[in-house]
Amino acid sequence: MKKVLGIMLFLTLTISYLAGCGGGSSSPTEAPSSGTVASTQEADSAVPQPGGEADYSKLKLGHVTAPLGDRAQMDAIKLGLDRFVDESGCEYSMVESSNPEDLVQGARDFAQAGFDIVVITQSIDALVAEFAPDYPDTQFLINFGTTGDVPNITSVEMLQNQMAFLCGAFNALMNKELGGVERSAMVAAMRGSLDPAVHGFMAGAKWVGCEPTVVYTGDFNDPAKGKEVALQLYNGGLRVVWGFAGQTGQGVFSAADSMPEGYYCMGGADGQFDLSERMIASTIQDNSLAYYTFVWQIARGELRGGFAEISLLGGSCDFRVSPLHGYSELVPQQIQDTIVELKEMIINGEIAPPVNIEDYNKFVLDHNL
Repeated sequence: MKKVLGIMLFLTLTISYLAGCGGGSSSPTEAPSSGTVASTQEADSAVPQPGGEADYSKLKLGHVTAPLGDRAQMDAIKLGLDRFVDESGCEYSMVESSNPEDLVQGARDFAQAGFDIVVITQSIDALVAEFAPDYPDTQFLINFGTTGDVPNITSVEMLQNQMAFLCGAFNALMNKELGGVERSAMVAAMRGSLDPAVHGFMAGAKWVGCEPTVVYTGDFNDPAKGKEVALQLYNGGLRVVWGFAGQTGQGVFSAADSMPEGYYCMGGADGQFDLSERMIASTIQDNSLAYYTFVWQIARGELRGGFAEISLLGGSCDFRVSPLHGYSELVPQQIQDTIVELKEMIINGEIAPPVNIEDYNKFVLDHNL
């Protein structure tokens, strides 16, 4: 594949600077250290089955979550846990809040009440790690976790950088194909937990010779802000915009629907293909299957601490062109073939998408992009 040389440019905008086109840079975040890894390839190939001699009805499962209704990660994880509860017959309780302090307290309360498993959908593992050792009989499963050395904490590592790399390449290639500016466009929420997705996206765009544009809205729960940002991107010459910001991302989809023919959006979670008639493609995060599998593994004593990966290799993490509205025909076969080739290169280890700004800068230099 021909890689076009260019001057590295990373444009990050915040809402307060949009009118003046202010720029910024991404904050660095450390990649998780190594630990006990249970990939979803292993899990997907042997999804635990209910039944047998063991009685799981006495097991207690606590769930600490950010607000539901996002049609993305939070809802998908809930579906996976609901499936586990239905099959195991276990006791289930949930704490739902947008306040991190409430989530930490909820996790502690579950542990004090003797819950066997506590699933936490926000990356608050540093705070949980402070009290988790006091409750060795409680296993904590934390989304976006980075803790690998506490025996009763399992950190779920979604390799968003992999699927986001494919998304960035596709976004850039389709913007060119549709006559837009030779850039890619992503609307993100906050720095930190989304860094792997942001920098993977940027690297994918650079790989195919385009410059990345990433806009941080500062909020996961503001569709109006997402729409406002997306409209400015569309009016600035972009034809395809990726909304990867929880409920804020739904504003990107609404913006695409309001534009004339020829403007499109991209989603995440389980595809979100039904949320917009302009949803041309999407990253796929099958959190429902992943968390259903992980909780069964914990219940059976097969997963204890370290890291649990969700990756392209396992199939619970992917990128797909929408099967709706004839978009598989709209996207040129050459672009579809390119995405397949890049996916194989990532799985084979020929491409290692970056997870933070340091990795991204090194990736650009190493590949002469």
